[in-house]
Amino acid sequence: MKKKPVYEGDKPYIFISYAHANAPAVMQVVEELCDLGYRVWYDEGIEVGSEWPEYIASRLMHADLMIAFLSNAYMRSDNCRKEMHFALTKKIPLINIFLEETKLSPGMEMQIGNIFALMKYCMSEEVFEEKLLAAPQLTKDLSDTPVTGKTSPKEKKKKAAVPVDIYAAQEQEQAQRKKKKRRRFISFGVVFAILTALLVLVIVGWSTGLIARIMKRTEQAPIPNAPIEMEEITWHDSALEAAARAYSGIEDGPVSVADLTDLTELHIRGTTCSFDRGALPESEQTDELQNLTDLRWFPDLTCLFLEDQAITSLETLPPCGIKELILHHCAVTDLKGIGSLTLLRELDVTDCPLRQLNTLDLCLDLRHLSLIDCNVTDLSVVKPLTKLVEVSFSGCSLEGMETVFGLSSLSDVALYDCDLRGSFFYDFDAESRIVNLLLSDCELNSTRNLEDFSGLTTLTLIRTGETLDWSELKSLPSLKTVYADVSMKNTLEDVLEGSKIALEPAND
Repeated sequence: MKKKPVYEGDKPYIFISYAHANAPAVMQVVEELCDLGYRVWYDEGIEVGSEWPEYIASRLMHADLMIAFLSNAYMRSDNCRKEMHFALTKKIPLINIFLEETKLSPGMEMQIGNIFALMKYCMSEEVFEEKLLAAPQLTKDLSDTPVTGKTSPKEKKKKAAVPVDIYAAQEQEQAQRKKKKRRRFISFGVVFAILTALLVLVIVGWSTGLIARIMKRTEQAPIPNAPIEMEEITWHDSALEAAARAYSGIEDGPVSVADLTDLTELHIRGTTCSFDRGALPESEQTDELQNLTDLRWFPDLTCLFLEDQAITSLETLPPCGIKELILHHCAVTDLKGIGSLTLLRELDVTDCPLRQLNTLDLCLDLRHLSLIDCNVTDLSVVKPLTKLVEVSFSGCSLEGMETVFGLSSLSDVALYDCDLRGSFFYDFDAESRIVNLLLSDCELNSTRNLEDFSGLTTLTLIRTGETLDWSELKSLPSLKTVYADVSMKNTLEDVLEGSKIALEPAND
């Protein structure tokens, strides 16, 4: 940028005080003042650090206004500080323009604290020019052009300037910065809190099985509409056909769905079948059950009891309204297909070579689960079954039942011939909700945390923990009855003596 010529006459003029390091920014303002007709004098040749010449002192002494462009470079310049001190001493009118956030020395801060100042680094160019040209120190005698005749469009927007306390302005700016930081911190805190809450919900949901339950709910197949009552049935299994004919009394000819209404319970036992609708007699049956597809023709069936059947899988089960399924002494090895029973509430499997629970996790309304004399070792599939209240298992290990004990819905637990060595009473997630507990022929080596079973009302011990310390039983507030066999009687008599807990013989 080409510098404007300095004023050398005798008329009132403006003295520009600045550090040469800030020359580019200063010359922009000087050029604007010169273009508007103001008489301006500034140093064109003295470098920072050189001797302060008498000529500069003379020009400053005769100036009618000094405009100082303050910056950190200005504060480091001895010449600039001398110019400021000289102007203040001679009471020369002064305008301070801050080019950047500047750290003032204590002496400088004391001298210029209440002098008119403009924070140029905080303003747009347009706003700065308006404020500068509106300064009362820029009197008309400093310009060769009458103030009312200025043609600058920015001049037309001039407003009366109010003297500014530069330190108050700096404090205001710092307060605004702190406010912005505080807002960012609060925003970060809110986001962090939301993410933390979501993480906690995920952890709790996963550990309690709620997330698994929601996921399994989407996999459930809807129960189809009931078959048309007058529809004639085409049979796929002779055993179920025989049961239907025995119930309806139709020995020959077609059987319709209407003929099987009100049949709620069906018991197929070896070579015979029976059903419940009042007191109906059993009917002889010669065929073995092979295919469960025909169960869809029994619209009101809620309970199915299969006993001594050679069927090995339930994968032919159709979606239907069965709520109770009982399998005794059957050849079933897995529960494929049981997921179609979305309304199932009770499952009782006894003396079957069952190894896999398969899609049992789709039976989300299951309340009662009994697996006695089976070969199931992995019970993790029950995690989504958060409505499960009663369980009965045999031959299981403590590790294999970990998922079951993590269910907060449990209230009744019966275990037979299970290996419970370790932290059995500690492994329950909601031990205070256990109401009835039965342990028969189990290996148990610790009663640690027994005192946490505050909701326990009935305890049955059969050949389990004869040598252990059961003294904490007296501290259980809800315990009313302890059932024990002969082997446990002597141990428990001494423990419960003097308490209100009844000791009764157990049915072995």
